[in-house]
Amino acid sequence: MKGQSAFAPAASPTVITMPEPVSTFDPTLTEIYNAIRNRAYDLFARRGYVHGQHFQDWLRAESEILQPVPVEITDNDEAFTLRAEVPGFTPKELEVKVEPSRLLIRGEAQRSQQRSAGKTIYSECQQNQIFRVVNLPTKINPDKVTASVQDGVLHIALPKATTVRANRVEVKAA
Repeated sequence: MKGQSAFAPAASPTVITMPEPVSTFDPTLTEIYNAIRNRAYDLFARRGYVHGQHFQDWLRAESEILQPVPVEITDNDEAFTLRAEVPGFTPKELEVKVEPSRLLIRGEAQRSQQRSAGKTIYSECQQNQIFRVVNLPTKINPDKVTASVQDGVLHIALPKATTVRANRVEVKAA
Protein backbone atom coordinates (compact mmCIF):
# COMPACT_ATOMS: atom_id res chain seq x y z
CA MET A 1 0.00 0.00 0.00
CA LYS A 2 1.33 3.40 -0.96
CA GLY A 3 1.70 6.06 1.65
CA GLN A 4 -0.34 9.17 1.09
CA SER A 5 0.76 12.60 2.00
CA ALA A 6 -1.48 14.70 4.19
CA PHE A 7 -0.35 17.81 2.33
CA ALA A 8 -1.76 18.81 -0.99
CA PRO A 9 0.64 20.41 -3.46
CA ALA A 10 0.64 24.15 -3.01
CA ALA A 11 -0.88 26.06 -5.86
CA SER A 12 1.49 28.66 -7.20
CA PRO A 13 0.44 31.97 -5.72
CA THR A 14 -0.27 34.83 -8.06
CA VAL A 15 2.26 37.57 -7.57
CA ILE A 16 1.40 41.02 -8.77
CA THR A 17 4.38 43.23 -9.45
CA MET A 18 4.50 46.82 -10.49
CA PRO A 19 6.88 47.68 -13.31
CA GLU A 20 9.85 49.79 -12.29
CA PRO A 21 9.57 53.34 -13.56
CA VAL A 22 11.97 54.04 -16.38
CA SER A 23 14.78 56.22 -15.16
CA THR A 24 16.26 58.94 -17.32
CA PHE A 25 19.58 58.20 -15.64
CA ASP A 26 19.91 54.62 -16.95
CA PRO A 27 21.80 55.35 -20.21
CA THR A 28 24.17 57.74 -18.43
CA LEU A 29 24.89 55.28 -15.63
CA THR A 30 25.47 52.47 -18.13
CA GLU A 31 27.88 54.63 -20.13
CA ILE A 32 29.93 55.56 -17.06
CA TYR A 33 29.91 51.98 -15.75
CA ASN A 34 31.22 50.73 -19.12
CA ALA A 35 34.01 53.33 -19.16
CA ILE A 36 35.13 52.29 -15.66
CA ARG A 37 34.87 48.60 -16.57
CA ASN A 38 36.99 49.08 -19.70
CA ARG A 39 39.66 51.02 -17.80
CA ALA A 40 39.76 48.40 -15.02
CA TYR A 41 40.23 45.69 -17.65
CA ASP A 42 43.09 47.70 -19.20
CA LEU A 43 44.79 47.85 -15.79
CA PHE A 44 44.25 44.09 -15.36
CA ALA A 45 45.80 43.47 -18.80
CA ARG A 46 48.81 45.69 -18.00
CA ARG A 47 49.55 43.53 -14.96
CA GLY A 48 49.71 40.48 -17.23
CA TYR A 49 46.20 39.17 -16.49
CA VAL A 50 47.22 38.21 -12.96
CA HIS A 51 44.15 37.66 -10.77
CA GLY A 52 43.69 38.85 -7.21
CA GLN A 53 43.69 42.64 -7.52
CA HIS A 54 40.42 43.26 -9.34
CA PHE A 55 39.09 45.45 -6.55
CA GLN A 56 42.15 47.73 -6.66
CA ASP A 57 41.89 47.89 -10.46
CA TRP A 58 38.25 48.95 -10.21
CA LEU A 59 38.93 51.64 -7.60
CA ARG A 60 41.87 53.01 -9.58
CA ALA A 61 39.77 53.12 -12.76
CA GLU A 62 37.00 54.95 -10.88
CA SER A 63 39.41 57.51 -9.46
CA GLU A 64 41.01 58.10 -12.88
CA ILE A 65 37.71 58.55 -14.71
CA LEU A 66 35.54 60.33 -12.15
CA GLN A 67 36.40 63.36 -10.08
CA PRO A 68 34.45 63.94 -6.85
CA VAL A 69 31.80 66.66 -6.79
CA PRO A 70 31.36 68.22 -3.36
CA VAL A 71 27.77 69.37 -2.84
CA GLU A 72 25.87 71.36 -0.25
CA ILE A 73 22.08 71.15 -0.04
CA THR A 74 20.01 73.67 1.88
CA ASP A 75 16.31 73.33 2.59
CA ASN A 76 13.70 76.01 3.01
CA ASP A 77 9.93 75.59 3.09
CA GLU A 78 9.36 75.67 -0.66
CA ALA A 79 12.59 74.46 -2.30
CA PHE A 80 16.00 72.86 -1.96
CA THR A 81 19.07 74.75 -3.10
CA LEU A 82 22.05 72.72 -4.20
CA ARG A 83 25.56 74.12 -4.62
CA ALA A 84 28.15 71.92 -6.34
CA GLU A 85 31.80 72.76 -6.93
CA VAL A 86 32.58 72.32 -10.63
CA PRO A 87 35.77 74.33 -11.26
CA GLY A 88 36.85 74.59 -14.87
CA PHE A 89 33.51 73.53 -16.37
CA THR A 90 31.40 75.72 -18.61
CA PRO A 91 27.59 75.46 -18.78
CA LYS A 92 27.89 73.61 -22.12
CA GLU A 93 30.11 70.95 -20.53
CA LEU A 94 27.68 70.23 -17.69
CA GLU A 95 24.59 68.05 -17.77
CA VAL A 96 21.92 68.10 -15.07
CA LYS A 97 19.11 65.53 -15.08
CA VAL A 98 16.30 65.61 -12.57
CA GLU A 99 13.71 63.07 -11.47
CA PRO A 100 11.13 63.65 -8.73
CA SER A 101 13.43 62.17 -6.07
CA ARG A 102 16.93 62.21 -7.64
CA LEU A 103 19.38 64.57 -9.27
CA LEU A 104 22.28 63.71 -11.56
CA ILE A 105 25.20 66.04 -12.24
CA ARG A 106 27.63 65.09 -14.97
CA GLY A 107 30.38 67.06 -16.62
CA GLU A 108 32.94 66.26 -19.24
CA ALA A 109 35.68 68.60 -20.38
CA GLN A 110 38.67 67.94 -22.56
CA ARG A 111 41.52 70.41 -22.61
CA SER A 112 44.32 70.29 -25.17
CA GLN A 113 47.61 72.14 -25.07
CA GLN A 114 50.30 72.19 -27.73
CA ARG A 115 53.73 73.68 -27.31
CA SER A 116 56.35 73.98 -29.95
CA ALA A 117 60.01 73.77 -28.95
CA GLY A 118 62.29 73.76 -32.01
CA LYS A 119 61.48 70.78 -34.20
CA THR A 120 59.64 68.86 -31.49
CA ILE A 121 55.97 69.32 -30.78
CA TYR A 122 54.83 68.51 -27.28
CA SER A 123 51.14 67.68 -26.97
CA GLU A 124 49.21 67.19 -23.78
CA CYS A 125 45.55 66.30 -23.38
CA GLN A 126 43.63 66.17 -20.14
CA GLN A 127 40.14 64.78 -19.77
CA ASN A 128 38.18 65.83 -16.75
CA GLN A 129 34.93 64.08 -15.93
CA ILE A 130 32.65 64.54 -12.93
CA PHE A 131 29.62 62.56 -11.86
CA ARG A 132 27.28 62.71 -8.90
CA VAL A 133 23.81 61.35 -8.12
CA VAL A 134 21.98 62.88 -5.17
CA ASN A 135 18.90 61.26 -3.62
CA LEU A 136 16.56 63.95 -2.40
CA PRO A 137 14.67 63.66 0.92
CA THR A 138 11.32 64.71 -0.57
CA LYS A 139 9.87 64.87 -4.06
CA ILE A 140 10.51 67.90 -6.21
CA ASN A 141 8.88 69.35 -9.30
CA PRO A 142 11.33 68.51 -12.15
CA ASP A 143 9.63 70.94 -14.55
CA LYS A 144 10.54 73.98 -12.43
CA VAL A 145 14.21 73.21 -11.69
CA THR A 146 16.73 75.89 -12.70
CA ALA A 147 20.53 75.71 -12.85
CA SER A 148 23.33 78.24 -13.36
CA VAL A 149 27.12 78.29 -13.11
CA GLN A 150 29.07 81.15 -11.58
CA ASP A 151 32.76 81.19 -10.60
CA GLY A 152 33.08 77.39 -10.73
CA VAL A 153 29.99 76.77 -8.59
CA LEU A 154 26.84 75.16 -9.97
CA HIS A 155 23.67 76.52 -8.34
CA ILE A 156 20.49 74.43 -8.72
CA ALA A 157 17.08 75.50 -7.43
CA LEU A 158 14.84 72.48 -6.80
CA PRO A 159 11.25 73.53 -6.00
CA LYS A 160 9.44 70.98 -3.86
CA ALA A 161 6.43 69.23 -5.35
CA THR A 162 3.18 70.65 -4.09
CA THR A 163 1.20 68.17 -2.11
CA VAL A 164 -2.42 68.28 -1.24
CA ARG A 165 -2.78 68.90 2.44
CA ALA A 166 -5.36 67.04 4.45
CA ASN A 167 -8.22 69.12 5.76
CA ARG A 168 -10.27 68.33 8.78
CA VAL A 169 -13.94 68.03 7.96
CA GLU A 170 -16.49 68.62 10.66
CA VAL A 171 -19.17 65.96 10.82
CA LYS A 172 -22.67 67.32 11.39
CA ALA A 173 -25.87 65.57 12.24
CA ALA A 174 -28.27 65.16 9.33
